[in-house]
Amino acid sequence: MWETEEKKEKDNLSLLKTEKTQAGISPVRIFLASILTVLLAGIAFLSFRLFTGNDERLTIDEAAVGYRQEGLENTDPEKILLPVPGNMSLREGGRYVNTILPNPRGNDCFFEYTITLDDSRELIYQSGLIRPGKALIGFYLNRELKEGEYAATVRIRTSDPEDYRTELNGGEYHITITVYR
Repeated sequence: MWETEEKKEKDNLSLLKTEKTQAGISPVRIFLASILTVLLAGIAFLSFRLFTGNDERLTIDEAAVGYRQEGLENTDPEKILLPVPGNMSLREGGRYVNTILPNPRGNDCFFEYTITLDDSRELIYQSGLIRPGKALIGFYLNRELKEGEYAATVRIRTSDPEDYRTELNGGEYHITITVYR
C-alpha cells in the first residue's frame, strides 16, 4: 500500500514538471517569466527615477535677474569665470542676506551656490540653477542665526547647460557671516 502511494506521488510530481498549458509552456516557465518581468520593470522604474531624478535643486532659480558688473565677464569660451564671494552680514532675527550671487556673462554653464556652516557642516542656503548673465540679488537663509560670527563655506557648482546633471568645475570659498543686532 505504501509503495502504491509513493508511486502515485512520484507520478503526480512528474506530471507537474511536464504538464504544459494549451500554448505548450509549462507553469514553472510562466511563473519564472512573470518574476523576471516584474524585476525588469522595477529596474526600469528605478533607473528612470535615478536619471531623471526627483532632485528639486536642479531647477532654474526664478529669483535670478539679468546682471552685469564691470570686469565680471568671461571672455574665454574655453574657461569658466568663478566670482569670489565676499563676507556676508545680516541682522539677528532675520534670514535675508543682501549679497549678490552672480553667474558672469560669457560662461557656458549653470551655477548653483550652496552655503554651509564650517563647524556643523549644516547647509544654510542652496540656490537653484543660475543662467549665465544672471544673479541672485539677495537671498534667504534656511534658518535664523544668533548674533556672532560664523565661519562658512560658499561652494559654486557648475554644470553643463545641455545636461545640468553633468558637473563641470567649481569653486569653494571660506567666508565669515556676521550676525549683528
